[in-house]
This record gives sequence, C-alpha cells and structure tokens, in this order.
Amino acid sequence: MKNNQLILPFVEAFYQLSKEKKILNKSLLLVKKTLISLSETNFIDFLSNYNIDLENKDKVLQKIYQKNTLFINWILVLIEKKVVRNLDFILNKFIQLYNLENKIIEGKIFSARKLNSNQIKKITNTIKNKWKKEIYLDPKIDAELIGGVKLIIGDNVWDNSILKKLNDLTEELVNKKGMIVIDGKY
Repeated sequence: MKNNQLILPFVEAFYQLSKEKKILNKSLLLVKKTLISLSETNFIDFLSNYNIDLENKDKVLQKIYQKNTLFINWILVLIEKKVVRNLDFILNKFIQLYNLENKIIEGKIFSARKLNSNQIKKITNTIKNKWKKEIYLDPKIDAELIGGVKLIIGDNVWDNSILKKLNDLTEELVNKKGMIVIDGKY
C-alpha cells in the first residue's frame, strides 16, 4: 500500500496515547469492534463521504462511541487527513502493534462443525507451548472441510482436514495415472 508511510504514524500515535492514558486495552476493544462493524456495514463509505460534513460525522461518532473521546478524535483526524478509506488496514495495524508488543499471536481455526472450548484450548496450548507466545484462535465453520481442522496463523497454514487428505489422495492417483498401490504393488 502506497500510504503506509503516511498511515503508520497515525496508528503509532494513537497507540502511544492510549498507552499513556492507560486505556490501551479499551482502545483495542474499540478497534476490534469497529473492525467487525466495517465488514458488516458501509461505515467507511459514510466516513469518507465528502458530501457529509465533519460536524455531522462527529455527531454520529459521538453516538456510536459515546465518551471515547480519544478514539473519536483519532477517527476525525483520519477523516481530515483523507486516509479513513484505509480504516480496515489502519485498525489491523493497531492490532498488530498491540500483539507484537504483548507477544500475542492471533489466528483462525476452521472446522466442519463447531469445536468445543476444550478442543480449542488443547490446540491453542499446543501452539502456545511450541511458540512460547500467547495464542488466540478465532473459530470458524467451514462445512467443505468435512472433518478435521485447518489453522491459519499469519502466513502459516496447517491443514489437517479430510478435504485436504482427499485432495492429496486424488493428486497422488492422478500423478500415478490412476494406479493405486496396495502392499507395494500396482
């Protein structure tokens, strides 16, 4: 993204101010809630709309975020600096900064059906012990997996799903021109 050098100082400034005012965890929650709402609404379109003046945007932000003045002012600065169109990127950078400083790794765990808390905890603890970092996994349902799980943490993907195993088997059969090996014989 071209605007990284322009955007990152805004993220770092809000992060440091939140830290100084001892509201970093509260700011993190606001950032995460806002990020979720971005995927469910046209909030960025509203904030970046030039036909709506800053005063009206401020009123809406006051209603949404109530007494979270620092967060509201930060959003208003992003609007004034014309970088609010990248709000999802900005919010994700804030979370990355928080996670980096606190040695936290976030990822997604996909399964064909809902995993119970013990299953998620067991997988989380396994990764936590291996990487020596705090791990948070966001469970997602993906019915195409049939069974098993698929983990995505950053750029790393671990696929232990039945779908993956079936695809691997299909590829192996195609590569051997349809021949199946049984007891070492075709």
